[in-house]
Amino acid sequence: MMMVCVALCTTGCGSDSDEDGTTDGTHEDMALENLNGHELKFYYEYEGKLYRAMALYVDKQGTPNVLSYSAVQMIGVTKYAYVKTSQSKATVSMTVMYYQASPDPEGWSDPWHQYDMELNFVSGNQGYAKVTTQYKTLVNGLLTTVKKDDLWYFKIDSDELPDKTLIDICIGNSEGNDDGDGEGNSENVVTSKALKTKVNFVQDGERPCIAVGLTKNSTTGLPDKTGFCIGTSPKPTIENAIIKLNENDECLNGFSRIIGNSGTTLKRGTTYYIRPYHKTGNKIIYYEETSVETPGKNYILTITPTLTKYYNLDYNLKKEGTYTLGITCKVKTANGDKYYREELKTVGKGSGSMSWDSSKSGYDLEDIYYIEFNARDKATGILYISDMASGRAGAKAQLKTKN
Repeated sequence: MMMVCVALCTTGCGSDSDEDGTTDGTHEDMALENLNGHELKFYYEYEGKLYRAMALYVDKQGTPNVLSYSAVQMIGVTKYAYVKTSQSKATVSMTVMYYQASPDPEGWSDPWHQYDMELNFVSGNQGYAKVTTQYKTLVNGLLTTVKKDDLWYFKIDSDELPDKTLIDICIGNSEGNDDGDGEGNSENVVTSKALKTKVNFVQDGERPCIAVGLTKNSTTGLPDKTGFCIGTSPKPTIENAIIKLNENDECLNGFSRIIGNSGTTLKRGTTYYIRPYHKTGNKIIYYEETSVETPGKNYILTITPTLTKYYNLDYNLKKEGTYTLGITCKVKTANGDKYYREELKTVGKGSGSMSWDSSKSGYDLEDIYYIEFNARDKATGILYISDMASGRAGAKAQLKTKN
């Protein structure tokens, strides 16, 4: 942990209209006039839980100190500034000096870290901050400027955690009002970050399909069922979605739903935006969308049978990333059908070819229904799957069906 020096400036989230001021004495002036004599504790979110990121304490004379929960040692504070910009907003700019003693030259980074924060008060003692951090570091021997954006939650003068559910609703409402598509202006439409679409896999074929589930960012205030809006532009709604899945409880209970079958058709090599929704009374709640591209353009995987036990595998992955290539087979056994899975190798962006020996599965080719070639994106977890190739058991089953 480390105490640090800071240079501070502020702007925030909330209404900037003069009409919601204190002229009638009914609107609470949430943003602090200054931070003197106050402590702000910042938290970051990981898998739906809040963890400490930084604490900022300003004494009554206006001198700041920062406790960073990831730093090693404090050097000192050089600047400090706080500016209230509206009844619910402020901006913070901090320059923090970190001490680093690494014997590895590649471990060097600039001790000065610049933090620019937008404070958004959702009540008198809590809210969220949009944080931009900049610093310099060595990457492969080159001096590189690193810039990253984060969203932190904060609580003032309290050891209690911020009310994440309340703040997430306010974040969603704020984003909805900034969309410019009229969605946030409807009193019957609410946006929330309590849920987010999770794409489990995308499969190629004449009729590509996408398997989706849900990631829960909150443990409270969740609906009992959800549907999905699917479009080729961001933030599809139930009015303009090209595909709409009606609400049920499957994904909330950990199951997946398939988009691309039951009469719906997806196109190959197309990016789709998938957004959960829930109707409650006369309101519609939209949750966080996820986009995914179907195979055929930037993700190309093919598997071709030969006259022997070998299958030819070809891949062309055109987007930067790290991918784990693998095989999945459905096989027939005396105890019922089973699945065999095998990881082949890890690759980056690029193309290549290889062959796979079906006997490595431990099953006879006569007992294999089908085989799929796949690539899992390590960054997103999405599994991209080729169109399936039949094994001999599958070919026999198809022949019986035709006869």
